[in-house]
Parts: sequence; C-alpha cells; structure tokens
Amino acid sequence: MGTLHELAHVLAAVPDALSGSDDLPRAERMRRLRGVPMHIADVAALGSLRVVPCEDGGEGRRVLVLHGYGGHPRSTGLLRRHLQERGFHTESVDLRGYDRVQGMGDQLVEWIVENVDPNAPIPIVAHSLGGVIARFALREPEVRRRVAKLITLGSPHEGTHIAALVDARKASQMERDAELTETLESQEPWPADELPKLICLWSRADLMMVPPEAACADGAEHRELAGITHYGFMLRSTVFEAVADALED
Repeated sequence: MGTLHELAHVLAAVPDALSGSDDLPRAERMRRLRGVPMHIADVAALGSLRVVPCEDGGEGRRVLVLHGYGGHPRSTGLLRRHLQERGFHTESVDLRGYDRVQGMGDQLVEWIVENVDPNAPIPIVAHSLGGVIARFALREPEVRRRVAKLITLGSPHEGTHIAALVDARKASQMERDAELTETLESQEPWPADELPKLICLWSRADLMMVPPEAACADGAEHRELAGITHYGFMLRSTVFEAVADALED
C-alpha cells in the first residue's frame, strides 16, 4: 500500500508542479519531465524494500539513518548495509505515526537524548523529510551536544512547490511559506559555530524538489550528484559512496 500511495503522489504531483512552476524555464521543465519514468521506477524499487529485512548493526562508528516522507526504516536498508560494509555501525528510528513534523521531531529528540552519550556524539544521515525533522530536533541544546554532523539527501531545506499538491499535513508544511519553513529560517545561513556541520547532497534530477536547489540549505556545504532521482538516493551505490565519504571527512 505504501508504494501505491507514493506512486499516486508522483503521478499526480510531478507533471502539475513542473508545468506550473515559475521558477523553471520551459526547457528545464521538459528536461525534468522526461525523467518521470526513472522516478516512477525508483518508487517501485524502493517500495520493494519494505519486504526486505535489514538489521541495524555493524562494527565501527555509530551512524543514525533517518527515512523520509512516506518512508520506513527498511527504505534505508541498502544504504545502511553499505555503510556497515564500509565499517560503520548503523541505527535507525521509525518516525511514522505523526501527521506533523513537530511530532516526528519530538520523537527524534527523545531517541537521541536517551540513546546518545553527549561525550560521544554521532552523525545523522537523513533522506528527504528526515533532514527537516533532524533540523527541527537540533533546536534543542541537548540534541546539538549529541550530533556530530548532519548529512541530508534530497531534503527540502527551502521548501518545495510539490508539497502544495500533496494532501497531507506534514507534506503541506514543506510549502515555501509554511510555518515550519519559517521556523527553520532562523538556522540560516547555517551557523557552523553553533550547529553541527551540515552537508547537503542534492541532484538536478530530483523531481520532488522544485526548484532542485531547494535541497540546499543556505550556508551549508552542497554536493551535487548527477542523475539521482528523489528515491534514487536510497538505491544508488554512487550515493552510498558519497555518504560514506562525507561521514569520513
């Protein structure tokens, strides 16, 4: 059911958002529209991961991996497996069950405070909405003490016009004028002396970010990945390598 739900959002939202966005020239809209088949294929591939078990664990430095909107801890299974092979110990949190980002953020705050020693902070890798949830959690001093670095994958730091077309409370909060987005503006330009280092991985092929640069937070480090769809961040080995490299920086 989750895959069908996500697929319906893609089919309904992507063409309308691309054709109606004033931020993209017509040639760019058409180029991105041609990427819809790959985007749909990645939605189906990611949905299949829901039935594939992937345990947390591994030897080495701890890394917390967060899923995105409509996601599930198993959605990050391939990424976590790759990080384990690269020598990291991965952990995940199930952030489902809330219709507001604030509720998901509060759940993340509770998990971090209970499970992370402030003397041994850990990095967070977050896909899509997970990156915004992590930023919301970082408002808390006790969380900032426990997070070493935040790496986001296609997260709508600046909001995205797609959100206006998705009928869900937590998605609509990602609109450019949403209350949550305005709250997060207090963190930009990203204050590296006050918050953990932020690295934004983004792609011009990410059809869910309109414009694609919405995945780049002002003042953070930006690393562009070519040809990666929004759900491809959880499927492509080139992304996994980029994440591991960012963790090891």
